[in-house]
Amino acid sequence: PEDELADMITGIEAQYGTVASMYGIDVDTFIQSYYGITEQEMAENLLKQRYAIELIAEKEEITLTVAEYEAELEEYASRWGYTSEEMEELVGHDELELMFIQERVGEWLVENCKRV
Repeated sequence: PEDELADMITGIEAQYGTVASMYGIDVDTFIQSYYGITEQEMAENLLKQRYAIELIAEKEEITLTVAEYEAELEEYASRWGYTSEEMEELVGHDELELMFIQERVGEWLVENCKRV
């Protein structure tokens, strides 16, 4: 988990670094100002969310076939003006697969969760 946390922090810094520098502040200060939590807390929350999604997907057998992955990749890439190959190179196969599964988990939650 420590390596994953470090990778998540690196991703957060890459994602928010440019905007934070435009304001003349570091990423952690930007995140605290905008979200009210520290960069570390954001990384931990994102990891918890990822673990929860992976757990639900595993328990409910929510998967993607190769054909489904390729179809979703094609749709997603074209929406952003990229080819599938460019999108996969830009984002990465594992992140895209997780994103597509996350969408399916979200749909499953909407269909199956009940208010208590």
